[in-house]
Amino acid sequence: MRIALGGVSPMPYPAVKAEKILMEKRLTEAVAEKAAEMSTIDAVPLSENGYKIPIVKALVKRALLSLKGE
Repeated sequence: MRIALGGVSPMPYPAVKAEKILMEKRLTEAVAEKAAEMSTIDAVPLSENGYKIPIVKALVKRALLSLKGE
């Protein structure tokens, strides 16, 4: 599985650490939560963009759980 985030960097941002979490475990809500957390672990937002971090985490988790059917 690949996760690329748009709108959070000048180019699509590959969330490699989140992908690694997903490759190691079966998709559950807890795994989706961990992957969402890891998707922004290296993020360094600009002074006016910090609000995007929790939004990205929520969207990643929601997208992953939609794949699972929850």
